[in-house]
Amino acid sequence: MRIILTNDDGFDALGINTVKEILQKYGEVYTFAPLHPQSGKSAGFTTYRKPIQVYQQDKYNFKVDGTPVDCVLFANAYFQGDYDMVVSGCNNGYNMSNDLMYSGTCGACFQGLVFNKKCVALSAPYFDDNQHIKKYIPIVLDYLFDNDLLSGEYYLNVSINRADVEYKGILLTKLHERYRSNYTLTKLTDQQDTYVVKHIHDDDILDNNELDVSAVHNGYISVTPVSLTPFKPQDYDKIVSKLAKTRK
Repeated sequence: MRIILTNDDGFDALGINTVKEILQKYGEVYTFAPLHPQSGKSAGFTTYRKPIQVYQQDKYNFKVDGTPVDCVLFANAYFQGDYDMVVSGCNNGYNMSNDLMYSGTCGACFQGLVFNKKCVALSAPYFDDNQHIKKYIPIVLDYLFDNDLLSGEYYLNVSINRADVEYKGILLTKLHERYRSNYTLTKLTDQQDTYVVKHIHDDDILDNNELDVSAVHNGYISVTPVSLTPFKPQDYDKIVSKLAKTRK
C-alpha cells in the first residue's frame, strides 16, 4: 500500500515524524509536508495563484513550500493518482467540532476525498514529547484497518484520548456543532490595535459520548466520519417546499 503523509505543523514537526515511523507497518510511506507551519490554513491552496517550490530530500520525503492542500495536490500529480490513502497529522492540539473548518490537517483530507482516496486526520492533546501518541496511534490505526472502516466517500477524523484521563477505548462519534459558543476578538492590553481570537466553549455536552468533544473529554479516542460537502438534502427539500408555497 502506498501512503501519502502530510500535516499542517510542518515537515520537521514531532507529530508527523512519529506517525511516519508508525505507518511503516502498513505500507510504503511518502511524506509530502509543508516547508513551514500552516496551521489554520483550512483547505486553502497557493498553486492557483503562484507556482510552488518542492524540495525532494530523498525517494520518500518532499518539503512543499505551500499549504497542506498543496502537498496533496502535488503528491497526487507526482504519482498520477497511483496511491492508496492520505494520512494527515498528527496535529499538536485537537481538531474537533467546528475546528475542522479551520484546520489545515483536515483540509488535506478534504483534498484527498476530491481524489476519492481513503483519508485519516489525526490530532491529539498538546504534546512536548511523542510518548502518548506513540502509544495510542497504533491502537486506533489497527482498529480502522482491522474493521475496514476506511473509505473514499468520507475521511475519518481521529482525536486521540486525553493523557490525563484513564483510557477507555475507541468510540465512533458525531461531530459536535458549537452553536452556543463564541469566537471573539480580544484586545491585547499591552499592544496598541492588536487582537487575538478567543474561543468560549460550551460545556453542557460533556456527558454525551456520541459527540467527539465529549468522548475525548471522558477518556476515549474519537473517530468521526466527515464527508466532502456540507450539502444536506433536507435543507434543499425545505427550500423547494418554501418556493412551492410562494408560487401558488
